[in-house]
Amino acid sequence: MSNGHVESSSISGSKRKSPDQCILLGQDAQSRAKVEELKKELHKEASLALRTCGWSEEVYAFMRSKKLEAQSDFQASDVNAMKKLLIADAKPMFISRIPEALKSSLIKRLTSFSQGTSPSST
Repeated sequence: MSNGHVESSSISGSKRKSPDQCILLGQDAQSRAKVEELKKELHKEASLALRTCGWSEEVYAFMRSKKLEAQSDFQASDVNAMKKLLIADAKPMFISRIPEALKSSLIKRLTSFSQGTSPSST
C-alpha cells in the first residue's frame, strides 16, 4: 500500500465481496426476490433504450428477412433449429451495436445493487 491506495497486483480480487456476501449470488428467498425485481427493472430499462435508438427494429427486420430466406431450407419440424441458426447469425452482428451508454448504465446499476446501494434509475 502506498499513499492510501492498494495495488491491485498485490491483492488480486480483494475488492470483491465473497460469494456469501454478494446479494446477486444469494440463495435465500429475500435475496432472490430482490434480484428478480432488479432483473425486471433492468429488462424494462434496456428494452426501452434499445427501442428508442432503433436497435430493436433493426434486429426485428434482420430476423424477419433471414427467416423468410431460411424457411424454404427448413421443415416445420425444424423450427427450433432454424431459430437457433438465425440467432447464431444475428448475435455477433447486433451485440456489438448495443449502445455503450446502455451498457455503462446497466453495469453501474448492477455494481450499485451488488454493493448494497440503490441509485435511482437513469
